[in-house]
Amino acid sequence: MLLVGADLALDRYATTLRAAGQGNPIVDAAQYLLPPGHALVTLAGPFARGIVVDPNALVWPITFGAVCLTAALLLLRRRPFGT
Repeated sequence: MLLVGADLALDRYATTLRAAGQGNPIVDAAQYLLPPGHALVTLAGPFARGIVVDPNALVWPITFGAVCLTAALLLLRRRPFGT
C-alpha cells in the first residue's frame, strides 16, 4: 500500500510539473518503477461506467503485473516456502 500511495503522490507531483512546463525525466522514470496506481485510478471511471477502454492504457498495468508475477515465481523456484 505504501508503494501505491507513493505512486499516486508522485503522479500528482509529476502532473503539476508537466502542466507548468517543467517536466523532469527522472520523475517520469521513477513512475515506471512504482506500481501503476495512477494508471488504475484513471481506468476506474471507464470500467465502472462500462465504457470501452483504450487497450494502450491497459498495457502498463498488465505488463507490470506480469513482471511481478514472473519475479515471484522465479524467487519461489529458488527458495520455496518453508525452507
